[in-house]
Amino acid sequence: MPRLPAWADRLQEGVLVLDREGKVLAENARVQELFSRGGAYLWERLRRHEIFAFLNEIEARGEAFLLLHRPSGVLEFRGFLEGEHRWVFVRPRPDVSLRENQRALFSQISHELRTPLANIRMAFDLFREGTMEKETFLTTTGRNLERMEVLVELLSRQHKVETWSPVFEQRDWCAEVSTILRAFHARVEAAELRLSYECSLEAPLPVDRFLLSTILFPLLDNAVRYTPPGGRICVRLVAEEGKIRLVVEDTGRGIPVHIRDRVFDPFVQHEGGTWLGLSLVRGAVARWGGEIHLESREGEGTRVTVILPLSPAERSMA
Repeated sequence: MPRLPAWADRLQEGVLVLDREGKVLAENARVQELFSRGGAYLWERLRRHEIFAFLNEIEARGEAFLLLHRPSGVLEFRGFLEGEHRWVFVRPRPDVSLRENQRALFSQISHELRTPLANIRMAFDLFREGTMEKETFLTTTGRNLERMEVLVELLSRQHKVETWSPVFEQRDWCAEVSTILRAFHARVEAAELRLSYECSLEAPLPVDRFLLSTILFPLLDNAVRYTPPGGRICVRLVAEEGKIRLVVEDTGRGIPVHIRDRVFDPFVQHEGGTWLGLSLVRGAVARWGGEIHLESREGEGTRVTVILPLSPAERSMA
């Protein structure tokens, strides 16, 4: 049985030694950070058809190279055959499309920041000239500052979620979600909306607090933004068959049919608005190994359902 030297754990590159069938015989600590799913074989950890082709190419040619694209970024694999063993080196690699997405994100958020900034500037000028009441000035300024805070928060989470290694702790889900909802109470009241919350979870269950807030924060932000006064937003949590179902439903404008299938892609725009946070939600759900489903009717509302596994064996970073 091959063994890796102690210094291998200090490498920024993942190192694996496989047998001719793809079974992992040895690995360094970096591998655990790159793959959240365990398994005796490499394909069990990633479950991508490209891995089979990569291993077969090592066997046939003695060496192989693979770029594996994932929601979180790109992994570069290099492998070669030595005797009865296959050595595989893996590291994160900046992807051109990822860099382009990041540039587009900065550009889009910069564009969106101009609107609240312009509103604040206009309110300040009117208030200074004495043509705007103090209460109106404070309300307008506060609302636009909140929008800016949301955009900055989305921006700060974008890169973090791409590199995040999930950390699950036993916690009270009802309390965790309630804490996130409290951050939206002022906005909900200012928008003249009603927010309801239902949680049937009782015992503490595994949760990654960063991923949970990254999923819920943008969903609530969009629900508040696109639901007219007098509307409702409902958040529900329920456990079912080893999974947790998180539902965010609103009675807002709904999403047009022609962009509904693309709404989780980065930078989709419609009528001057964007769903910036939904690509972030998709990335966080992928890091958890979950599923996300969207139902929407124009003029009636939108329901987003996120299904998250509780079993570590079901989580995936692929």
